[in-house]
Amino acid sequence: MIINASSYEQITLLARAYGIVCEERYDLGDAQSPVILSDTTDPTGEVANTLASQGVPVLYLAYDPPVNLSPSISILKGGEVRWEQIYAWIQSSNQTQEQKQHIAHLNVKRTVGFFGIQPGVGAGSIARALSFYSAMNGKKTLYIDMDIRFPKAPYLIGYKDSRYTLEGLLEALQSKERPNMEPYFLHKSKMGQVSKQLAEHFKKLPDLLYVLSPSADLGFEYFPTLGTDLNEITDYMKKIVEGAKPFFENIIFSMGSDPDEPLHLAILRACDQRVFVTDTSPSTVRLFPQRIKLLENTGVPTDGAQVILNKLPEKMDIDVFEEFLQRSVTYTVPYDPQMITEIHKLNLLGGKSFESAIGEIAEGLLGLEKEAKRREAGSKKTGRVSFLSQFSLFREKTV
Repeated sequence: MIINASSYEQITLLARAYGIVCEERYDLGDAQSPVILSDTTDPTGEVANTLASQGVPVLYLAYDPPVNLSPSISILKGGEVRWEQIYAWIQSSNQTQEQKQHIAHLNVKRTVGFFGIQPGVGAGSIARALSFYSAMNGKKTLYIDMDIRFPKAPYLIGYKDSRYTLEGLLEALQSKERPNMEPYFLHKSKMGQVSKQLAEHFKKLPDLLYVLSPSADLGFEYFPTLGTDLNEITDYMKKIVEGAKPFFENIIFSMGSDPDEPLHLAILRACDQRVFVTDTSPSTVRLFPQRIKLLENTGVPTDGAQVILNKLPEKMDIDVFEEFLQRSVTYTVPYDPQMITEIHKLNLLGGKSFESAIGEIAEGLLGLEKEAKRREAGSKKTGRVSFLSQFSLFREKTV
């Protein structure tokens, strides 16, 4: 279904002739279906911008469209607009709406927060690799980089858009707006003109991987001031989580390691699952119980939280670590001598030992079958190795 609020009756007649349910009306307060507007009915673009901010697909027809139209609005301008162009937009928008409805009814919705006991233990590396692995295995995945001091996503993943950043989304939430969150979930197909090297890098990234990240060049002192009301900041994080859930099956948060940072505490409170990451260094192992106690005292649920012991040397007794940690270790990640080399190549899955461990974690934490098992099962069925086909649930608009 579409709503024609453009004043061009021909659009309504043609849409119905093509079997499209088309309602012609101008009261758009409760509009959810795609809307067609024009400079005749909305000369300033204010209505179009309002609808776009609420996530409604909008097509704007104009000889000379306003310059303030939202980037998420599709525009057809000039005096030679053809029905074929409008029809292509209708098909694309209806398809996108159907996909959103389908995704909204997916039963599996995981939001997982990874917290490193101190900097350098590898919580961010594990979170990014798990996001990458999840997307490779057919799960539409959002990686949210909440390390506001030293964000890694702009460098290791490379998705950048100055209009749609983490700080921009938080500012919109603080202003009590109801922003359309979808544009903030950056995807490689939306990056426009990029360098040849970056374009080659993007080709290697899974089609189902999306990113929400701070700006790479934003100093910590310029990040939006969220205050110290932990409940209010938690509410912002919950709004981000709930705004992302209709689009994604797995939402994975990475953050800094400061247990006194309200933003980190709010993320851990808003997530459905929490994973605490430590390595085997004496300082981290000793700090672990204290850090967990600090988190508990600020209202972070720790019952049911999982523990990953990273950079584990060969032939080390896990029981000794569990005694110091005062918690059971859920997963172990062996020390990977190829990790630095692979990360330098922007390979987020690291070397073979790290990738294998990520597969084990994905299997247990996200319910994903290990890649090796999938290939083996595929080869048995078809007589040859079956590689995963990557696809994008949100295609580019065709008009």
